[in-house]
Amino acid sequence: MPVEALRAGAKLVIINAGETPLDRGAHLRFKEKIGEILPPVVERLKTLMEVTRGINGHFRLVGMSSLEERQWRMQWISSN
Repeated sequence: MPVEALRAGAKLVIINAGETPLDRGAHLRFKEKIGEILPPVVERLKTLMEVTRGINGHFRLVGMSSLEERQWRMQWISSN
């Protein structure tokens, strides 16, 4: 999935203590454990974009186009 996201023009963020085959293609690389990095990253994201809950219960990233939101979700899923 990360490769498809990159092909679609998405930015790839990797959070992994060890090396991965996609490290060279990553736009942002954290070499710490996910438990050390993810909480402050999520807090920072909350300050950068407004997140609202839609009627269907899904979160919507306000201020992003549908394509940008889909790419962001793909990156998010691939890094978890």
